[in-house]
Amino acid sequence: MDFHGGSETENLTAAYNQFESHLNAAVVNRFARAVKEETAGRSLVGCHYGCLFVLADTISQGRGRIMSSLTDVLDSPYIDFVAGVIAPKHWGLNSHDIYSVPFEAIGLRGKHYMLSNDHTFHVTPGVGLPWGNPVFDPDNVVRGDRYMQQRVIANAAIHGVSPHWFGLRPTWWASKPTADTIAEMTEVFNRAAALDATSLDEVALVVDHTGYDWLQDKARFLRSNSLLLYRTLQRTGAPLSTWLLTDIDKLPSRIRMVVVGFADAPRAEDLAKLRNLIAQGGRTIAVIGRPGLVDTRTGDWHPEAPAELLGLPIRLSEDREKAALVAGPEQKGIADRYREANYGSPDPWVGMGLPKEGFLSDRDLSPVPRAVVDGPSKLQFENGEGAFAERPLDGGGRLLWCSVPPLNSAIWRHWLEEAGVHFYAPLNYFVHAGKELVSITAPETGKAVIRFPEAVRVKDLFDASATGATGVLAGSAARYLQARGARVVYLGRSEEKVARALEEARRISPDCEGAVADVLDRAALETARDELLRRTGRIDVLINGAGGHVPKSNVTPSEAVDAVDIGAFDEVIRLNLQGTVLPSLVFAKVFRQQSAGTVVNFSSMAATLAITRALGYSAAKAGVENFTRWLAVELALKYGEGLRVNAVAPGFFVTAQNRSLLLGGDGLPTPRGRQVISRTPFGRFGHPEELHGAIHYLISDASRFVTGTVLPVDGGFLAYSGV
Repeated sequence: MDFHGGSETENLTAAYNQFESHLNAAVVNRFARAVKEETAGRSLVGCHYGCLFVLADTISQGRGRIMSSLTDVLDSPYIDFVAGVIAPKHWGLNSHDIYSVPFEAIGLRGKHYMLSNDHTFHVTPGVGLPWGNPVFDPDNVVRGDRYMQQRVIANAAIHGVSPHWFGLRPTWWASKPTADTIAEMTEVFNRAAALDATSLDEVALVVDHTGYDWLQDKARFLRSNSLLLYRTLQRTGAPLSTWLLTDIDKLPSRIRMVVVGFADAPRAEDLAKLRNLIAQGGRTIAVIGRPGLVDTRTGDWHPEAPAELLGLPIRLSEDREKAALVAGPEQKGIADRYREANYGSPDPWVGMGLPKEGFLSDRDLSPVPRAVVDGPSKLQFENGEGAFAERPLDGGGRLLWCSVPPLNSAIWRHWLEEAGVHFYAPLNYFVHAGKELVSITAPETGKAVIRFPEAVRVKDLFDASATGATGVLAGSAARYLQARGARVVYLGRSEEKVARALEEARRISPDCEGAVADVLDRAALETARDELLRRTGRIDVLINGAGGHVPKSNVTPSEAVDAVDIGAFDEVIRLNLQGTVLPSLVFAKVFRQQSAGTVVNFSSMAATLAITRALGYSAAKAGVENFTRWLAVELALKYGEGLRVNAVAPGFFVTAQNRSLLLGGDGLPTPRGRQVISRTPFGRFGHPEELHGAIHYLISDASRFVTGTVLPVDGGFLAYSGV
């Protein structure tokens, strides 16, 4: 049997569980009150639930008994926030999302939630703990950690969660990639905090946390009814929220489908709330298992209670042998969709609760006794007993009942579609949605159609296409963006150089592509653009880094001004100015069709100040700045604020084109190099990575009211008068 009750000994066991649970909460509240009183209310007090603050899996029922007193803590006037750690079971793309926390219960009571992220296990192989490490990227642990952190921080921003990091190894923080990842995630989180994350979820999973006290230690079915049911619903492509049964009377009207995963031993007042919800109708309600089976006031079992509550012909089976769930003929075709869409590596949860192929539940997680219906059924146990029933509700609603939850996302997606739920993404995608923030985790690299409930302008910070990406400055910026999650396309005119750029880029991540096109060849650019669109679906950012210097366009100190080589002058103008104009015009077609897109051009100090000798280069870069302002105005006036054009103006950075001008063979500055440094308040040349922040800013939403601007990155060169 799964539950205590039915005898004095069983009732006393449940009573002790309740006592232990509420005693724990009372101790927490006693300490919280003492702190508040000692500090005259000036302290914020929280309760940390460790790895326990998630849906119980009942392998250790102690977790459930701690959760059963959750509302005692949340209702305390002395507790300001609660916190938890990402449980080991929640790591990895093939696991499930970490957000099985009942945020709504926390928010309804005016509390805040903090997410503790144990960074050790994500970046340090072989920490010696039994649950191992996540598999986000088996070839590159640090890169995989970045993927995981991006997913966590995006979801945290949508839920209003405060993230923080720690590690069990004292040296975890000394890793530069780790520090870079945390700094980047903090920056993203802070920008997201300015946006409206009001929840748009339309599906609610409801679990009765107080019923855990009545579970037998040997009962395993709750893993299926809570943790794995959550995982299955998360993979439907629709956003999902987690609620407590005691709060079911506070469900917002936007919830189109309510899934009650566990209500077998509820408090009488909470059972009454479920009864009222069913009577109200107007939405789809799916109830799992044996609701109301245990009367927690007396400890008695009432086998007739589920049928009476739901108005369906449910009975308890006399067959005590464990049995797995299978699909009837009507559901089998729907169930097969999930297998066809089940991307990714072999799922580690098979054998730990997920059903084997051909089944919809794990036999070992079968409830005892199970509830069944007689006659034909859309879902049934392998012994032929019926496991599904339904009836209409008032107001166009619908009541579904399953003896055990089918752990197949395609079946649930079918029911959600019938309930009118909106899907942002295909099967197997995790989605969290707020009014201005949407987080979507894909199961693998590839293309997918994302659908929003209304017309929106979408901005993805980390998508970029860079021309001239085989050069020093643009290439460095492209690799920087790629390391922060961008899918970067490296475009250059030499196939050999593009291949070298990709070889280096793929050491960072596989999310990169190459394209060969001359920035002065419009037809080649259009072909490259169309091919990229075919492969990626959209282009969000264009970085125009192509350019360079033609020595014969200079006027040397010994030459007359009229001795300039006009052919070389034309060449440098074409390379720098036309090499910026043509890509901008070609890719602008995509941006106006998308109603969104950002262009970043490369200007120079030579555009603003007269740089001796460099006639052609100075004229070309002055033209780039003028073109930047012109295009920014034209695009904004004709197509709206979603299209922005800006430029960076690097000071003196050592590149392949100017190395011989600025540095001698000994690596020391030449006379001209010393002259430049003397006019730079920072007293040195710039480093390529010092352009990254400026470019990142110009392509991000942090600069969404910035267009037609040239941003100097020059160590103070433009500001210094020389005096």
